[in-house]
Amino acid sequence: MRDPLASGSTVENVKSFVRYLDGGLPEVFDCAGACAEHYGVGARRVAELPERIEALTRMRDALVRRTSWPAPS
Repeated sequence: MRDPLASGSTVENVKSFVRYLDGGLPEVFDCAGACAEHYGVGARRVAELPERIEALTRMRDALVRRTSWPAPS
């Protein structure tokens, strides 16, 4: 459950699909039926990831510049 939260999903988003996490999941989800609403939430979260990655990278780089910690590899 931590991975979806860390990627920007809300607790409410996660609640909507947590019951599927322990079951057999398809390799690719279809945007149809009961999944359609949650599919849109997931698509929005995925679209936001590059911005979040850039922000975390800037934060990491700033910390490394201001400390004696080694730069990440």
